[in-house]
Amino acid sequence: MPRTAVQKFVDSAVKEKDWARLNVLFMGGGSDKKYKRGEGGLATGCDASLVPLDEVIRWNFGKAEKITFVKMLLRHGASVNGLPGCRKSPLDVARETKQSEISRILSPDGARDERLQAEVSLSS
Repeated sequence: MPRTAVQKFVDSAVKEKDWARLNVLFMGGGSDKKYKRGEGGLATGCDASLVPLDEVIRWNFGKAEKITFVKMLLRHGASVNGLPGCRKSPLDVARETKQSEISRILSPDGARDERLQAEVSLSS
């Protein structure tokens, strides 16, 4: 399937906030068993820069699968700091929802830390 067609599916899933469909597109693991889940979905190589990572982190699904999904989205361009105008950074959402493994994934990638920024601006 042409990448432009798959990108349209990705964009549609993001617009509709259909994280289950987005998960399948990026994570793969279809019935042909060519790739195990998490290695080679149809959207491999597509742009994930418009995915609101904070919302995906809030989405309720399996812990191990969410960790793999977040890593996959980051590899495909999702911003560790979230989309412009997001109320809370993905790192803050991960901390608030007690998803420590996702917090660790986001921290080394340069995620914005709202608490640290607030402390720095107060001390200035």
